[in-house]
Parts: sequence; C-alpha cells; structure tokens
Amino acid sequence: MKKLFFGAFFSVGLIACGLGGGDFDSNPEEYFRVAVSQESQISVNPPNVFSEEVNYPGIRAVRINQEVEIRCEWVEEYPNRIKLKIKNNSIEDWNWVWLVVVKENNLMVLNPDARDQENQALLRIGPIASGMVVDKEIDISALPPGFLLADVWEVEEISLDNYFKLGINSLYQISLEPPSAFSPLLDYPGITGTRVSDQIELSSEWSSAEHNELMIDIGNIGSQTLKRVWVIIREEQGLFVKNPRIRNAQNQAILVLGPLEADTTMVKNLQIEISDFPARLVIDVVEVKDRIAFVSDWGLSLAKSIWSMSFNKGDVLRITPQSIRITQGNPVWTPGMELIAFDYNDLDQWELNRRIFVVHPDGSNFQQVTESGKWSENPNFSPSGKEIIYSCYDRFSSQDICIKDISGGAEQVLIRGDGYYWDGAGYQEYYPGGWYGTRVYRPTWSPDGDEIVFFARHPVRSERWNLLSMEFGSTTLTPQSAPQVLGWLLDGNTLSNSCEFVYLYECAPKFTPDGNDLLCFLQVLRKPPRTGYPCRYSATYFSVISFWGIARIRLKDLKDHPTAYLGNYIDKIYDTRALPGIYKNFLAYSPELGGILFANKFSDYLTHFYFLPVDSNFVPTPPAYSFYSNSYNNTSPAIPPPIYPGFYQ
Repeated sequence: MKKLFFGAFFSVGLIACGLGGGDFDSNPEEYFRVAVSQESQISVNPPNVFSEEVNYPGIRAVRINQEVEIRCEWVEEYPNRIKLKIKNNSIEDWNWVWLVVVKENNLMVLNPDARDQENQALLRIGPIASGMVVDKEIDISALPPGFLLADVWEVEEISLDNYFKLGINSLYQISLEPPSAFSPLLDYPGITGTRVSDQIELSSEWSSAEHNELMIDIGNIGSQTLKRVWVIIREEQGLFVKNPRIRNAQNQAILVLGPLEADTTMVKNLQIEISDFPARLVIDVVEVKDRIAFVSDWGLSLAKSIWSMSFNKGDVLRITPQSIRITQGNPVWTPGMELIAFDYNDLDQWELNRRIFVVHPDGSNFQQVTESGKWSENPNFSPSGKEIIYSCYDRFSSQDICIKDISGGAEQVLIRGDGYYWDGAGYQEYYPGGWYGTRVYRPTWSPDGDEIVFFARHPVRSERWNLLSMEFGSTTLTPQSAPQVLGWLLDGNTLSNSCEFVYLYECAPKFTPDGNDLLCFLQVLRKPPRTGYPCRYSATYFSVISFWGIARIRLKDLKDHPTAYLGNYIDKIYDTRALPGIYKNFLAYSPELGGILFANKFSDYLTHFYFLPVDSNFVPTPPAYSFYSNSYNNTSPAIPPPIYPGFYQ
C-alpha cells in the first residue's frame, strides 16, 4: 500500500476541525486531537507519529491516517452537529473504513454507529474509492474545555473469534462454542447495525430423530430489547441450511427475528442437510438499525436506481446496478429489512409494463414478483414481510388493489374500483356503482396487519378523494369487514353551506409506528371570504389554500366517528409553502431519526431530501432543513416499519 503523507487541519470561520487516530494504549501522538476551549473555540493537532499497526481484539486492520484528508463544517441548523468530509488520497480503493474515537474528554459523540466494550465510539465511513470524498455527520455534546482523540482504519478482516461456532460430529453430537473475542464492527453492505454476540446466548439440540432439523435457542441476556435481529450463518463445512429467510450476495443464510426483549428467548428451527463430518456452521448475531432507501437518477436523466444510506449519511450505497434502468421506484422495506420492494418499468422494455420487484439490501436476490404485461405499482409489505398489497390495473376495474405472496402463488384482487371487495369466498358490494373511473388508490398496511387504508374518488365530484379503511385478518389474509369511508370532506352538510374542504389528492399515507395515525401531505381549502360571514357560501369552488403541507390524521379517533368532518381529526404539523422548492411530498417518519423526511423538488433534474424535527406529539421543533442534497434527482425516501411482535418468530 503506497503511503501519501497528510497532516493538516481546516478552518471553518473561527473554528477548525480535524480527526484521525488509533488504539489508546499506544502513543497518543498517533491520533488527531480535537480540542474545544472554554470559549468554544476548536483547535486541532494532527498526528505527529505514524504507525500502520492496529492492536484491536478480533479484527485485522491498518491505520491509514497518512492517506486520509478530513475536512469538517458545522451544520448550520444544529450548533453541535459536524459534517465530516473524508477523502481517500491513496491510489487504492478502501472497502471498509472506520473512524474510531479512542478517547472522549468532556466531549462525547452522541450518534456513533456502535460502541465497543471499552465504550469507544465507532463510526463507519467507507467504502471510499480512490480520490473520492464521503460525508459523515456526527452530533457532539460539548462541555468545554475538552478534547477527542480519533483514529482512521481500513479494516481488512473480522476474526472468526467473534462468531459462534456450531459443530456436529459423526455421532450427531452437537457442540456450540461461544465467541472468544468481540468487536461490534460490521462488514455487511447495505445494512447499518451492531454485532450483539456479547448480549446473546445460543443453545441447540435436535428437533427430529432423522437429524435433519436443528432447534436453535436465541436468548437475549442483555438489558435492552433488540428490535431487529439477523442471525447470519456461514456454512463452513459439510452442512447446508435449507430454510433461511434469505441468502445474501455471499450465499450466507440469514434468519430474521424480533423484537427480542431482555431475558427472553426465541426458537428457530433449521432444516439442514449434512454431507460430511465434522460439520460446522459459523454464526454471527447482529442488531440491524433503520436505513433510508430512496430513488436517484445520479445524473442519468430518466434512468434511476434504488439506493440506501444510514441516518448519518456515511455509507451511501447503490443497490440496483446502473444497467437496470428504473423509471419510477417507490421503494418500501420489509419490517425485518431483508428485502426492499419497488416499481420497475425498464426504459428498454416498456411493453412489459410496470412490475414489482424485490431486492436484498446488498443488491442480491433481485427478483420479479408481479407478472409481466400487467401493470402493478405502489407495493406495501405485510407485517410478516411475506406478502405485498399493491395497485393493480385492468384486472376487474381500471385500477384495483391486489395481494400476493412474494415467494409465488396466485395474485388475488382484494378491493375493486367498481365497488366490490373479496371476503375470502367471493366478491361483495361495498360501494354501489363504483368509484370515479372505477379506480382505487394507494393501499397501505397497518404495522400490526389488522387494517388496510386506501383512497377512492367520488363518482360525481371527482375532486373529492375519500379515505377508506378495511379491517383485515393479519394471519388469515382476508378482509374482516367491508371497506368504510372515513370522514366527511366538507365542514358543512352540503357544498352550499360549507366553507372548508380537505383535499387528499397528494396524501400518500404512512402509518405511525403505533398504527394510530396517518402522516401525509394534504391541502385544506376554503371558499373566498365575505364580510360578516364565515365565507362566501354561494361560491361553488374553494379558491383559498389555508394549509398545504405535512399533517397527521388521527385515524384511531376518526374510526370512532366515521361520518364526522375529517378536518376535525387533522393536526396541521407543518405548512411547507414557505420552503424553497416547487413541490414537496413522499414523506417517511422515524422516531429514531427524530422527525419526518420528505422530498423537495427544485426542478425536473434536482430533488433534495428535507427533514422536519418533531417531538413525540408531532410538534415541530426547529424549522425544516435540507437533510441530503447533491446535484441529482433523489426522491421517495423510505424508512422500514418496526417489526410487530409475533410476525418474525
């Protein structure tokens, strides 16, 4: 590896910032030192001593401080948030780069990707191609005076000592060896997470006399609930797992489970095939954190790809290759994050119509789900991640709602635009005469699977987009009630005595994690004003926009009063008209991220992601700000729903 010397710091106004580092038991002069004075001025001392050797249990890594150029700038909207710009000045690509904060003295990194057993903050930076720059945002709690010592590594290998090892001898006796070392560092493209083998206890026994099925007990001996767990299995010798949830690009078997509460155990049955003795599996256990999936043209005009990134934007990854030229996208995650579904209409195969595909976060398992030649779009996963509902065209009506098992099986038309729905045995009428254009739109599944909401337009007043809800059996996968219209769109009994109208044309709803509410963009319109009256009642149109932006529909309360005025059950969270940009929509909400992410279009070729911080009651805190921007068209951000108990056992 050719070494290019670099040792510098960069100023931002009166503030300078620089990072780098190593393992703290060695010479502190090997690290970048970031010091904050009592007056909150930052000074930086680059390393004075350079050594490649890294002494860290369970990994093999090389210190690359001499080849790294790091600049930083403060994120204006957050006084304690720093954007790191890390450049690879070497002639080689780096596949796996970590920044390790080896000491925090009165300063603390609040959002590391992981912390190790020594409580060192670990930040995943790479991969970084030669000459390229990646951004990473970190939040700092500042109690000046104080300092950080930090190091930059290229990790080359994770030792097998970090993994569980399951062995089977010729007498079919099972041995299970726990890890002898622990590093939380992960090398798994497309996911953000932390190794949690130090919090896991595994045991195994045969569940069949034929020795073709193993029962694996996975116990959480830690103090915190693990919300989403992947058990990643490498079949090292003479043993093949026949029933994984999925296999990744390295052909490793993956089991998905959660939530795994503290002091509880989940059981997984592995169907196996033994070809040789001794047989061995190497097992890793990881808690997988939320990521943002999105669509971007990356400067390629109409051709788009599916991408993902972590919340701190440090590892942006193209999931679908550039050769797959997607025209729409609309990605959605399974709750377990093992798959992303999306619309796919290839520019080179337009005659096949828009279809729905799925892909694993590392780009493997690219598979078609819906039939070619039949237009399908807007997928939404069930809580088990095994089925999708979606908009399907020209089945019975112009636009219906269908359900399908992603692993195969027949498509079932569930809700029809001509006013009928499937009750499990046949079709029953729920809206005589059908909807405008015989179309129903935007099906969305609740986190617990017990409800599906969708939209339909009034057959005469087509500007009236009605919200409907249908109770659904999450295990039987059949409706439990007829679809029902929720809420009256006018604040009066008739058009002539109404002043206000809720316009839901732009509402692409997202359930809140508890399933009680919907979040979406919508408009509230009013008739022109008239002196001495609430409005000009005689007007037949609503010409004044009183609100246009992000709102919460209190769905649970609305269902108790389905004929009430919808506007009384809407909380206007944030009017987006004052923001720059020509069109805003397609939101995603995450309590972990602390707010609402949405697309903000500036031109046909430029769309940024904006972020609106909100508290637990959806009250916005600071104003919305630009969260992710480049010179490309980025849209349709998607954040995975939580795993609902009972579906990933």
